[in-house]
Amino acid sequence: MPRVFLVRHGEPGHPQIDAEGWWGPARDWAPLTDKGIEQAKAVGRELRRVGAHRIVASPMTRALQTASLIAAETRIPLTAVEIDLREWLVDSTLSWRGLSDVDA
Repeated sequence: MPRVFLVRHGEPGHPQIDAEGWWGPARDWAPLTDKGIEQAKAVGRELRRVGAHRIVASPMTRALQTASLIAAETRIPLTAVEIDLREWLVDSTLSWRGLSDVDA
């Protein structure tokens, strides 16, 4: 029976995004931090060990970067980017509220 491993992206860094004043959907363009890169590589080594066969990624920057690093570690080509694989759908205002936006 096939097994499916769900992997969340590595740790993203937002300094450039914050410096540019980008908000809402633009925050998804944040690349991985050095720690996030190492996290992705470690997951790739583990997936190679367990015999993963396919990688499917979200189109978000940090997810694609994570998937690319996993692909390099596993030697499995990243051939599938699923446009509907995401955590949220932007509303008509192109904004969203996260926990950090909610008043305490």
